[in-house]
Amino acid sequence: MLATRNGVVTISDSNPTVRLDDASKVWDILAERIDSLIEGWEAVGDPPALKEFLPESPPNLRYLALVELIKVDLEYRWKRHNLPRKVEEYAAEFPELCGEGGIPSDLIYEEYHVRTGMGDPPTPEEYFERFPDRVDELKQLMGLHSPNVTTSMFAASKAPKVNVGDKIDDFDLLAELGSGAFATVYLARQNSLQRLVALKISADSGTEPQTLAQLDHPHIVRVYDQRVLSDPPVRLLYMQYVAGGTMQRVVQMVRQTPASERTGKILFEAVDRALELRGESAPESNSTRSRLSRSSWPETVCWLAVRMASALGYAHRKGVLHRDIKPANVLLAADATPKLVDFNISFSSQLDGATPAAYFGGSLAYMSPEQLEACNTKHPREAADLDARADIYSLGVMLWELLCGQRPFLDEEVGVGWTATLEAMTDSRREGVPQKSIDALPADLPSGMKEVLLDCISPDIEQRPKTADELARQLSLCLQPHAQQLLRPKGFGWRQVVRIIPAITLSLAALVPNIALSVFNILYNVKAIEELLKDPKLIQFFWSVMVGSVNSLAYSVGLALAIGMALPVIRALWKLRRKQEIPNENLPFIRRRCLSIGNIVSWIVIALWVASGIGIPVGLEYGASSPSGLPWNIYLHLFISQVLCGLIAATITFFLMSLVCIRSYYPLLLRPESIVEEDADALRTFERRVWVQFGLSISVPIVATLVVAISNLPRELMWVQTVIAAIGLGSFGFAFWMLRTIQADVAALLTTVGPPRDALSSSDTMDSFWTDSR
Repeated sequence: MLATRNGVVTISDSNPTVRLDDASKVWDILAERIDSLIEGWEAVGDPPALKEFLPESPPNLRYLALVELIKVDLEYRWKRHNLPRKVEEYAAEFPELCGEGGIPSDLIYEEYHVRTGMGDPPTPEEYFERFPDRVDELKQLMGLHSPNVTTSMFAASKAPKVNVGDKIDDFDLLAELGSGAFATVYLARQNSLQRLVALKISADSGTEPQTLAQLDHPHIVRVYDQRVLSDPPVRLLYMQYVAGGTMQRVVQMVRQTPASERTGKILFEAVDRALELRGESAPESNSTRSRLSRSSWPETVCWLAVRMASALGYAHRKGVLHRDIKPANVLLAADATPKLVDFNISFSSQLDGATPAAYFGGSLAYMSPEQLEACNTKHPREAADLDARADIYSLGVMLWELLCGQRPFLDEEVGVGWTATLEAMTDSRREGVPQKSIDALPADLPSGMKEVLLDCISPDIEQRPKTADELARQLSLCLQPHAQQLLRPKGFGWRQVVRIIPAITLSLAALVPNIALSVFNILYNVKAIEELLKDPKLIQFFWSVMVGSVNSLAYSVGLALAIGMALPVIRALWKLRRKQEIPNENLPFIRRRCLSIGNIVSWIVIALWVASGIGIPVGLEYGASSPSGLPWNIYLHLFISQVLCGLIAATITFFLMSLVCIRSYYPLLLRPESIVEEDADALRTFERRVWVQFGLSISVPIVATLVVAISNLPRELMWVQTVIAAIGLGSFGFAFWMLRTIQADVAALLTTVGPPRDALSSSDTMDSFWTDSR
């Protein structure tokens, strides 16, 4: 089996299987053997013998190597040296190639693919006759055929070898940034524009430049342009230079650091080391660097994850699937912000002639079960069946690896053959994340992050976030404890109680402050009338008609209007409690109504208090059998006292109802798949209404003071106005506290319902996310 000693990979015969926790080493060994075979073909002399490049053991590694070596050998024999050889001849030389199921169908197809690229392409019928037991599999592969499709895991055609210090076209090569099976990336100077670029040198194939050209996002590497050269025959893709290395270096540092010592400093140590290797200085400390350095490692990973999910969401909305999310394909800028790169095997629905099968592949260790099935020629699933949730799965695996230093699936084996490997890995992923991997997650994960990760890596595609934008929202919430408390309250408190009795709750929120202010106002008015009116009939008329009838009518009308306006919300809460379905298209309206209940009811309250303030003086003067004879200033005073008490009652009613709605009802109605752009606007409008009501609360003590100053009232009644002013000051204090509370709730909820945050590149934006958590 594979073992590592002093950084060197060795192979022993003690175990015939290779675990996929060593898979990256497996691919390194395979790549080394392929490169050696290519060098043998490029050298002058006889064709190289395949057996010289095969590892002796274990059997599954040897089998994989044999299949991939034959694919490269086919390319050189048919296309370059006119030494054609068919797969049956390889099977005769290497009987192990047939195994129990015969020659692998992907190898048969590769011969067909190589020959199709020549002047005299074969017919599918030839292969159906040669391999009658593989007709169904070959039909599936050939049905997806395009000149770009290959089943080879490694490039048979290497780009011409260039060295640091060379000049190619308009570019001076300054340093090698990275290399892979299909290309090498250099730090280069573009002489015509005197700028540094990342120059990717590869064979002229694929649609990566056209795909990247569609994408303009702060967390996707920006492509400038491409040039195709005929001598040497290569493609030069030059793009934004990202100086901080790849996320793979961060993963390596995580593995080297004990779990108890991992903090956000790991991220900047990896970036600074990459900068140092290229002779660049680390940027000066800023708020983001300072905050992340003090943060826990899970918080830092979540910070990175929000940005990567945002970038994926943007690409998906542009019709682009990445299909190869892994640490090596995430670059880090000097300020540690991540940038997705390498769309070499992506699929863009916006490109003419592009098919989902073209350049379909990826890194097995990060693939979703459905992507593994699409790679398996024995499975009916096709590449066209994949959607954004395959990328979300891969991102979840990568985030898990960043958190723990290892991927969630530890016991997968490289099987004897490509198909067996894919089937074993698919079965493993279909079983879900092993419990021992879950137990290895850090204990200090931000609230909700564990659940988000498990949803991302769920074998049930319907369980995963529907879009990467939704995932970005969920991850951003993990950095906000306040938002988490709103959306997922723990325990059983008042928020759960008021959800059970919404009609009673909203009625009490409306009635209690109004009844309290009514009692105070009635007692005051009675005292004024008893002292100024001498006719007992007028006093009786005031109690029976003005107090009894007017208040009964006002409260009946007000309560009926309030419940009527709140009825859509009450019905929705009733349905949710009984686990009845509410159509997603109905929820945005219900949420908007939920936010407007307090405002509507407060204006109803003001209107009724003003109406009664007019009705009482008019009724006393004209409704009784004889006029009251009260002076005009008493009537004015009665009206103003009604209005002031009404403003106080309306303000308290607004804030009580709004707090219940924003903190208890609104989060329950917030289903991610029902979120629309208008939700954010509705929350901002709600916040503006809060400020308006706060302004009304300020006006009460000011108006009360002015009334005392200008009213020619009997001295014995002046104290009452002072009491109203004092009550107004108390109402103002209550309103100020409620304002701050509701503002915090709105800010937290805006991150949930706001539009997809492509602007999450801004460190200032992200700093604001952490305001409540620090």
